[in-house]
Order: sequence, then C-alpha cells, then structure tokens
Amino acid sequence: MCDQTFLVNVFGSCDKCFKQRALRPVFKKSQQLNYCSPCAEIMATDGLHENETLASLKSEAESLKGKLEEERAKLHDVELHQVAERVEALGQFVMKTRRTLKGHGNKVLCMDWCKDKRRIVSSSQDGKVIVWDSFTTNKEHAVTMPCTWVMACAYAPSGCAIACGGLDNKCSVYPLTFDKNENMAAKKKSVAMHTNYLSACSFTNSDMQILTASGDGTCALWDVEMAACSLLGTMTIPSMSGMFSRAPGSPSCLDMKTVLALCECLLMGQHSAQGRGITP
Repeated sequence: MCDQTFLVNVFGSCDKCFKQRALRPVFKKSQQLNYCSPCAEIMATDGLHENETLASLKSEAESLKGKLEEERAKLHDVELHQVAERVEALGQFVMKTRRTLKGHGNKVLCMDWCKDKRRIVSSSQDGKVIVWDSFTTNKEHAVTMPCTWVMACAYAPSGCAIACGGLDNKCSVYPLTFDKNENMAAKKKSVAMHTNYLSACSFTNSDMQILTASGDGTCALWDVEMAACSLLGTMTIPSMSGMFSRAPGSPSCLDMKTVLALCECLLMGQHSAQGRGITP
C-alpha cells in the first residue's frame, strides 16, 4: 500500500497506465510516483486482505474513531478552568532588596545575568557597559561605548564574553578576561550591523550565535565568529510601530521580551517564523 498521498493534481503521463490524465504524486516505499486517480485507488487497495474493500476500511476507521471519542469522554470529567478555580491562591510574594549596584551616570536601559548567577552586565543611557559582581557590588569590567543610549546587552552562556549595542546600529562582542586592567575596547568585535538602532540582543545556547532586533523592523541571527548574518526576519506585527514610540530606543521591559521572543522564532525555521508574524 502507499504510505502517503497528496491531493495536489498535475497533468501528465500516468506511471502505471501511461495515459495523459490529471495526476497525483504518491509515495510508495519512499519513492515518488505520479498516478492518475483510478490507478492510485487500485494501488491503495493492493494490500487489502480477502473480502476487504476501501469502503470497509473507511468504515472501520470511523468506528475506531468513535470508540476513541467514547473513551476520551469517560476520562473527560471536568474542564481545566474548573480545576483552576479550586487551586488555592498563593500567598503574597514579598520582594526584598539584597544589593544595590551604583555606578551608572544615567538611566539603566538593559541588564542580563551570567549563567553563574553571580555576575551581571548592565548598559546605560550614559554610554557605559559595566560587568558587576552582584555579591560584592564591585565593578569587574567597564566599557565606554562610542555612543550613548546603549539599549541592549547580553552575557554569553560561557560567561567569557558580553554583547552590547544601541544607537551605533551595531552589536559588538567584548571578550572578558581575568585582567581587570586590560583594554577591552581593543578586543571589540562588531558582529551585527543594522540600519537603525539596536533594540535587543541575546545569545543562543552557544557563544557563537547571537540574536538581534533593531528599530529598522528586522531581527536576525548572526554567526559571531564570521560576523555574518545567518537568518534575517522582518517583524510585521501591527503593534510593532508603537513599541518604540516613547523615546529613541527606550522600549519597556515587556516590549523587549516580545522582541526577543520574535527573534527566537528565527531558530524554529522559516515556516514557524511566518506563523508568529515574522516574514523571512
């Protein structure tokens, strides 16, 4: 029997009867064949046992489907929202300030935790990017960007590099070393380039890939080592134009989560990206 059929018709010579008819691409043992409708039905019944017909198999399939629905109905004794109503409410979550990191000269626009859950990178409107030890509140590294409004920063999964960018339209990667007096700017590597300000960036599970989103309406996946774009998407969500309307490059935290979610869609492939409002 064929393992898969498609209803998309083409016109040509049937591979079985060799007549010029509307054809259906069918697959038999992973081999594609072009059969006309009568030949496709004959092939579909080649593996039937004695006294079996296509109609009887369809009837059996419907019967089995009905039995499955009956079994599901027996187990479906309550709706999810009814169960949720019976869940006890959680107590009020009390947040307490543990540390205050002071050092930026203007508004902090972005921050990201290192995987070690100790170090933090933050970027500010004053053009500074600072790496902090959150336990001691000490500054471990500091970089002065060539522009103000550094709206995006991210820590690499390994903890050995940071990425940042803003009104310079670039996403730059800085390697981190144990030498706190080393000139980090000398080792800067510009990985991504957009035609408008960088609004968000995030490493994937690898130090070698980084996702960026920009005010030009695009989000992209970049190869850090090659400094090349691997995949580019255009954000077409209707509300996108209002996400950056307050000031040049000052979206809210919720907007940034939305942008990064759009970026992560690129990793799911082009079809998934289209389904989430991104046109590859």
